[in-house]
Amino acid sequence: MEADGSEGALKEIRKAAVDCVMVDHRLDGEDGLDLVDEIHKHWLTLPIIVLSGQGNEKVAAAALRGGALRYMPKRGMDAGALKSAVDNAMRWARHFKAHPSS
Repeated sequence: MEADGSEGALKEIRKAAVDCVMVDHRLDGEDGLDLVDEIHKHWLTLPIIVLSGQGNEKVAAAALRGGALRYMPKRGMDAGALKSAVDNAMRWARHFKAHPSS
């Protein structure tokens, strides 16, 4: 599913069983890292992948500190890398649900 902006994304996550979230670092007029913080605050075990076209190491570090499982620069990304990131996020989520204390 797709959402416009932070409020739309939070609304979609609340109403649907979401397995993984991909957040763009730059949202229209918003900082995607704020959305990452908000999602992580309410859904601690929901894997979040942050994508960025303008990011750098500081953005990557901030995304991971905010609760993202993975940060991916858009430059040079291909479908295989994105699929691998989603597959790994889903494996992590399944493991965490099976072993919540780990």
